[in-house]
Amino acid sequence: MRFPLSTACLVVLLTAAPARALDHAPVHFFVRKGAPMGGDGLSWETAFRRPEQALVRATNGDEVWLTEGTWTPQRRTDPQDPRSVTFAVPSGVRLRGGFEGWEASADERLLGAAPTVLSGKLAGGQGSAYHVVTLGSATALQVAQGVVQASELDQLTVTGGRADTPGHQRGGGLLAEGGFLRMTDCVMEDNRAGMGGAAWLAGGTFRLRRCLLRWNDAADKGGALGIQAAVCHVGGSRLIGNTADRGGAVYVHSIATDALGGTPHVALQSCVLSDNTARVGGAAFLQGSQSAGAGRAWFQSSTVAFNRATERSGGIHARVLTPMAAESHVHNSIVWFNEAPLDPELGGDHDLRASTVGDPSWTGSGVVSQDPRFVDGPARDLRLRWDSPCIDAGDNGLLPADLSDLDGDGFRGETLPRDVAGRRRVGGPSTQGLLGSSPGVLTDLGAHES
Repeated sequence: MRFPLSTACLVVLLTAAPARALDHAPVHFFVRKGAPMGGDGLSWETAFRRPEQALVRATNGDEVWLTEGTWTPQRRTDPQDPRSVTFAVPSGVRLRGGFEGWEASADERLLGAAPTVLSGKLAGGQGSAYHVVTLGSATALQVAQGVVQASELDQLTVTGGRADTPGHQRGGGLLAEGGFLRMTDCVMEDNRAGMGGAAWLAGGTFRLRRCLLRWNDAADKGGALGIQAAVCHVGGSRLIGNTADRGGAVYVHSIATDALGGTPHVALQSCVLSDNTARVGGAAFLQGSQSAGAGRAWFQSSTVAFNRATERSGGIHARVLTPMAAESHVHNSIVWFNEAPLDPELGGDHDLRASTVGDPSWTGSGVVSQDPRFVDGPARDLRLRWDSPCIDAGDNGLLPADLSDLDGDGFRGETLPRDVAGRRRVGGPSTQGLLGSSPGVLTDLGAHES
């Protein structure tokens, strides 16, 4: 049984790639717990029993559908090392979870109804996999030409990876060095690594939307995300309770902008970063460079709150003591209630606009130091109270393009349309006709639109 793939809008940076025919008709492979032996994987009735059976057959443009339950990798990259097992996702293949085992369309899934877990915790006292998921690589040119589709992880929980030994120290949950990957409605939790506890993203293009990254740890950099010389756009996501030495949630060492006119290489939009901990940069650490390329990131319509550093910069640290200094761009955002002995909110170099920052020494266009008045900060309800000064305090001109395709309409050139809870952004295109197009209607500060 074969199902045609839904039309995908493949975009490199901001420009849609011209469509080209794949070298084969796209195939859907089905994997079901308890399926009979000997299935061909082409229907739920004849499903494979293991994800690896599908992944070794899937090629560019194919999809692999998994039923609910916990799946542990069994295919080794080193025959002598039991911890080398991983779910190897080939370039251009979509790995989807959340199925109950009857669906004919991915749209028939109900989010959260059929949890699908990829776990690195191995049986028999063998420890944990170094990398729960690894991604096959593709060049940006191949993607731009339509030769290679985007890989995707969709409605999956990735947990239990331990990249904590020499030779395996990056990306406990996901190791992606090169490639073109989208992650949608995924959870990454309880992963550990030297760098990039949940994911190490290097040398490729990565888009995360509506994801939850929590309780991950890195001994060195990036408790949740380690980003190295990559394009990475994160939208509508929550990074909570991660730890590292530098960058409790995020570590960035990447190029500032692309070659097409200023699109951020690294941007977090409509995101919440809270309760992350590090020695420096409780929420994020941006690394300056000795040569080409500096760690720069944009925090747009986001909330950075209740993070902690034991030495410096409880919120965001942008390192400047290098020939090419790092810099953060904080627009329409809230940076508040972060803690550190030195520079409790921000340290280093920051471009601040239309934001509220807990440290009044920071200034910029539209920057104030006013309590955002969350609904319940101690309980981490970071929505804005009815009397919050952050309501209608934003700058619609600073609303960014929807780089992660947060609403999933395939159009990344529109203005950011949603907040972290999926509500419409005032000032974005989705509000036209609903709230009116009055120029007096302004967006709110932070990840939540009131």
